[in-house]
Amino acid sequence: MAARSIASLTISFGMVSIPVKLYSATEASKAISFNLLHKACGSRLKQQYLCVKEEVVVPREDMAKGYEFAKGPVRDVLARGAEGDGGGRHA
Repeated sequence: MAARSIASLTISFGMVSIPVKLYSATEASKAISFNLLHKACGSRLKQQYLCVKEEVVVPREDMAKGYEFAKGPVRDVLARGAEGDGGGRHA
């Protein structure tokens, strides 16, 4: 695909006018993604979720989404009875 200017303008110095076209420096379709690396050896890092209460790594299949409706207790969004009848998990 040919480069396409994103703006056209004219720079004037007294009696001399210079037409200028502005082009994007990168292509929008090519995104750059970065990885987290260990500074000491350069290897990639994995993201881990730790349970605050038990201090163990929690796998993705054991995770649930929830919200804090008061200071302390957390309600599981996907639990049955989340309409306020006492259902759901509390932490």
